[in-house]
Amino acid sequence: MFSILKKRWLLKQHKKEIVEDIKLRYKLNDIVAQVISSRIEISDVNFFLFPTLRHQMPNPFVLKDMDCAVECVKKTLLAKERICIFADYDVDGATSCAVLKKFFKALGVECNVYIPDRITEGYGLSESAIKRISQHSTCIISVDCGSVSFEEIMLAKSLGMSMVVLDHHICTSRVADADAVVNPNRLDDTSGLHYMAAVGVTYMFIVALSSCLKDTYLKRLIETFDLLSLLDLVALGTVCDVMPLIKLNRVFVTQGLKILKKRQNVGLRNLSDTAALAEEPTVRHLGFVFGPMINAGGRVGDSMLGAKLLSTDSEAEAVKISTYLHECNVKRRKIQDDVMEEACQLIVEHGLDNVIVVCGDLWHVGVIGIVASRLKEIYDRPVAVISLDENGIGRASWRSIKGFNFGAAILLAKEKNLITEGGGHDMAAGFSVTKDKVEDLRLFLSNEFNKSSIQHHCFFDFELPISAFTSELFEQLSFLEPFGVGNATPVFKMTQISVINAKVVNNKHVSCILVDIFSKKSIPAIAFEAISNGIGKVLLTKNVVLSVIVTLRRSYWKHKETITCEIKDIIY
Repeated sequence: MFSILKKRWLLKQHKKEIVEDIKLRYKLNDIVAQVISSRIEISDVNFFLFPTLRHQMPNPFVLKDMDCAVECVKKTLLAKERICIFADYDVDGATSCAVLKKFFKALGVECNVYIPDRITEGYGLSESAIKRISQHSTCIISVDCGSVSFEEIMLAKSLGMSMVVLDHHICTSRVADADAVVNPNRLDDTSGLHYMAAVGVTYMFIVALSSCLKDTYLKRLIETFDLLSLLDLVALGTVCDVMPLIKLNRVFVTQGLKILKKRQNVGLRNLSDTAALAEEPTVRHLGFVFGPMINAGGRVGDSMLGAKLLSTDSEAEAVKISTYLHECNVKRRKIQDDVMEEACQLIVEHGLDNVIVVCGDLWHVGVIGIVASRLKEIYDRPVAVISLDENGIGRASWRSIKGFNFGAAILLAKEKNLITEGGGHDMAAGFSVTKDKVEDLRLFLSNEFNKSSIQHHCFFDFELPISAFTSELFEQLSFLEPFGVGNATPVFKMTQISVINAKVVNNKHVSCILVDIFSKKSIPAIAFEAISNGIGKVLLTKNVVLSVIVTLRRSYWKHKETITCEIKDIIY
């Protein structure tokens, strides 16, 4: 049976013998054991439940070119020459920059930072930026960008600068002529760390560099600096760049959340206070509270602010930047809502394709990535949102769904001259396209999508009655955290459910109470973006009996904890 969102929901299959083994060995209940058994191999259960750097951190030199990167930067440090960190303007770039800056500061080394303006300069290294940096620095460390900046890196080298790239974006077979290109997505990299964000690569770089500085005059400073203190930044960048929370990423985020709870980072502490966060931070807060506020500076304000906030040790500066970023975020939401409304209207007029490509004149390029993400969530399709300037040049942001690698598709589109530039990874990318190529690009992406292995069905973990949704179940499920891409929050199906007290929230969401028609047990629920996707219409209809697909949530109100659920779909 299909759902409101046109999905076919199937129950995940579990191997009984593995479930029993997990239950006995780790003293977990049946539900949690079954969820684990459907996600990972039995040999990996211990690492999954107890993720630690001591047991799972690989030798950082397994990454191609790591030795070259370390040698280049070590040489620069010992010569006491000036380093410039060039970073992307998103959260992954800002956290990567902050990790480097805080590490170098602990060594007594001040370095310059260059983050291009999202609006006027766009993504990545540029000729003008290289020339400006050459006036004050002899070494550039490019984080979260640079892997395919062939001409710009050649220019830097011709101006006498050394060049190190720490990146994770999809690469071509050609490798830039830098002193080092450390990128687990290089075609010749065999580390198996392709799932990492740039901030993860950057963290591994400072681990490698610190080990090679212990025979220098920096030995004492290296030994007194706690590299683990930077894991809150690594967790933040990993989550906000939508990297899968598997293997080493799971370790980074699990341990990073522990560091974040200590409130040691001055910038993150003030950001949390500005957002009035009343509970311990989770992955959801990283992605939906901290991330948008940090990104807001680059979207509608100053692209440098996120990295400044995350690397500052000044309480006064952190308060000032956090307050400004909050104001930027409010402004961003208004701009975003306007673009979102126009984009949805275009979809209604054009019809719903298997790949959504929407294009508007002078849409604010600072919000098109968020609009693409929201449209993807609503329609469960790959989405490209394109903003055209006065000259018909479009800047686009792309968000994909599981099974369709847009990072590879964008490289092919570039080879076919359908776009002028672009790059990214399999779930998110950016590119530029001229107005006359938009329709050709739409057809190309549609054809590429049809070749991909997209699954047209979804899985839920259990069918349970409302009476099973207790605090005890939630506590057991917490063993599976952190949840995110690659380790999704467990999904449950409830049948024979009625809806009461349904109401619209903020003109787009629907809150209600779900009631089991037999036991009369109930649970509060929220359906996000329900007005846009058809779920809201059903929830607001009186006297209906439904099957509901949900995930559990823990909500706080006046310091009181309540178990609620988020409605993901309805079978009606």
